Amino acid sequence: RVLFRSEPAEAWDLRIAPANERVLRFFDLWTRKEACLKAEGSGPCGSPRPERYGVRNLSPACGYAGAVASEGNDWQLACWEWRL
Repeated sequence: RVLFRSEPAEAWDLRIAPANERVLRFFDLWTRKEACLKAEGSGPCGSPRPERYGVRNLSPACGYAGAVASEGNDWQLACWEWRL
């Protein structure tokens, strides 16, 4: 079973990326697709339709990737850092 089928352009982008950037680019791509699937309410074997969603990448911490998807593109994401 294949999770998150890759588009040829996405696979090519990963292939030509410098070796030290491939892992981060992979997780950026993965989290973007996952965010779209969650916005659609479909499971991990679905086919996300990213053209329907505005997707914003997140960097929650060094070495971590995240993304948020919402229908349309007319929204902004605001993030804050909370310190105790």
